[in-house]
Amino acid sequence: MAHQISKTLLFFFLFVLLLSDTVSSVRINLKKPCKHFILHIHNVAYDSDNAANATSSTVVNPLGLGTFDFGKIVIFDNPVTMDENFLSEPVARAQGFFFYNKKSTYNTWVACTLNGY
Repeated sequence: MAHQISKTLLFFFLFVLLLSDTVSSVRINLKKPCKHFILHIHNVAYDSDNAANATSSTVVNPLGLGTFDFGKIVIFDNPVTMDENFLSEPVARAQGFFFYNKKSTYNTWVACTLNGY
Protein backbone atom coordinates (compact mmCIF):
# COMPACT_ATOMS: atom_id res chain seq x y z
CA MET A 1 0.00 0.00 0.00
CA ALA A 2 2.82 2.42 0.89
CA HIS A 3 4.56 1.59 -2.39
CA GLN A 4 1.38 2.44 -4.34
CA ILE A 5 1.04 5.80 -2.52
CA SER A 6 4.66 6.75 -3.18
CA LYS A 7 4.29 5.73 -6.84
CA THR A 8 1.15 7.87 -7.15
CA LEU A 9 2.88 10.83 -5.50
CA LEU A 10 5.84 10.47 -7.86
CA PHE A 11 3.58 10.53 -10.93
CA PHE A 12 1.67 13.50 -9.54
CA PHE A 13 4.93 15.38 -8.90
CA LEU A 14 6.17 14.66 -12.43
CA PHE A 15 2.81 15.77 -13.89
CA VAL A 16 2.93 19.06 -11.96
CA LEU A 17 6.56 19.57 -12.98
CA LEU A 18 5.67 19.13 -16.64
CA LEU A 19 2.90 21.73 -16.37
CA SER A 20 4.96 24.25 -14.43
CA ASP A 21 6.70 27.30 -15.90
CA THR A 22 10.15 25.94 -15.13
CA VAL A 23 9.84 23.24 -17.79
CA SER A 24 7.67 25.21 -20.20
CA SER A 25 9.16 26.30 -23.53
CA VAL A 26 7.44 29.71 -23.37
CA ARG A 27 9.97 32.35 -22.40
CA ILE A 28 9.43 35.98 -21.45
CA ASN A 29 11.01 38.47 -23.80
CA LEU A 30 12.69 40.99 -21.52
CA LYS A 31 13.35 43.41 -24.39
CA LYS A 32 9.66 44.24 -24.79
CA PRO A 33 8.16 46.97 -22.57
CA CYS A 34 6.18 45.86 -19.57
CA LYS A 35 2.38 45.88 -19.62
CA HIS A 36 1.87 47.65 -16.29
CA PHE A 37 2.37 51.10 -14.86
CA ILE A 38 2.54 52.66 -11.42
CA LEU A 39 0.27 55.40 -10.14
CA HIS A 40 0.89 57.45 -7.00
CA ILE A 41 -2.00 58.62 -4.82
CA HIS A 42 -1.20 61.73 -2.79
CA ASN A 43 -3.11 62.16 0.45
CA VAL A 44 -3.00 65.32 2.60
CA ALA A 45 -5.09 64.95 5.76
CA TYR A 46 -7.03 67.97 7.03
CA ASP A 47 -5.74 69.15 10.41
CA SER A 48 -7.60 72.47 10.84
CA ASP A 49 -4.64 74.51 9.51
CA ASN A 50 -4.40 73.34 5.90
CA ALA A 51 -7.89 73.68 4.45
CA ALA A 52 -6.52 74.88 1.09
CA ASN A 53 -4.20 71.86 0.63
CA ALA A 54 -6.20 69.08 2.31
CA THR A 55 -7.39 66.21 0.14
CA SER A 56 -8.99 64.12 2.90
CA SER A 57 -10.93 64.78 6.06
CA THR A 58 -12.29 62.79 8.99
CA VAL A 59 -16.09 62.92 9.03
CA VAL A 60 -16.63 60.61 12.02
CA ASN A 61 -14.07 60.61 14.82
CA PRO A 62 -12.93 57.38 16.50
CA LEU A 63 -15.40 55.99 19.01
CA GLY A 64 -12.85 55.51 21.80
CA LEU A 65 -13.37 51.73 21.95
CA GLY A 66 -9.71 50.75 21.68
CA THR A 67 -6.50 52.38 20.54
CA PHE A 68 -6.75 51.70 16.79
CA ASP A 69 -9.11 54.46 15.54
CA PHE A 70 -12.08 52.06 15.60
CA GLY A 71 -15.08 53.71 13.92
CA LYS A 72 -13.15 56.55 12.26
CA ILE A 73 -14.49 57.41 8.79
CA VAL A 74 -12.44 59.47 6.34
CA ILE A 75 -13.50 60.84 2.95
CA PHE A 76 -10.95 61.74 0.30
CA ASP A 77 -10.50 63.36 -3.10
CA ASN A 78 -6.83 62.69 -3.83
CA PRO A 79 -4.79 63.58 -6.93
CA VAL A 80 -3.15 60.66 -8.75
CA THR A 81 0.15 61.22 -10.56
CA MET A 82 2.58 59.14 -12.58
CA ASP A 83 5.51 59.90 -10.23
CA GLU A 84 6.12 60.53 -6.55
CA ASN A 85 6.18 64.33 -6.83
CA PHE A 86 3.08 65.88 -5.26
CA LEU A 87 3.35 68.93 -7.53
CA SER A 88 3.45 66.98 -10.81
CA GLU A 89 0.45 67.08 -13.13
CA PRO A 90 -2.39 64.80 -11.96
CA VAL A 91 -3.58 62.15 -14.41
CA ALA A 92 -6.65 61.17 -12.37
CA ARG A 93 -8.45 61.65 -9.05
CA ALA A 94 -9.15 58.98 -6.45
CA GLN A 95 -12.42 59.74 -4.68
CA GLY A 96 -14.08 57.75 -1.93
CA PHE A 97 -13.95 56.90 1.75
CA PHE A 98 -12.37 54.48 4.19
CA PHE A 99 -13.12 53.42 7.73
CA TYR A 100 -11.37 51.54 10.50
CA ASN A 101 -13.38 48.49 11.51
CA LYS A 102 -11.41 46.62 14.16
CA LYS A 103 -10.77 47.35 17.85
CA SER A 104 -7.75 45.09 18.34
CA THR A 105 -5.55 46.07 15.36
CA TYR A 106 -5.53 48.44 12.39
CA ASN A 107 -7.90 47.16 9.72
CA THR A 108 -9.35 49.38 7.00
CA TRP A 109 -12.12 49.06 4.44
CA VAL A 110 -11.68 51.26 1.37
CA ALA A 111 -14.20 52.19 -1.32
CA CYS A 112 -13.07 54.49 -4.09
CA THR A 113 -13.33 55.39 -7.75
CA LEU A 114 -10.53 56.44 -10.02
CA ASN A 115 -11.61 59.21 -12.40
CA GLY A 116 -9.18 60.02 -15.21
CA TYR A 117 -8.81 63.34 -16.95
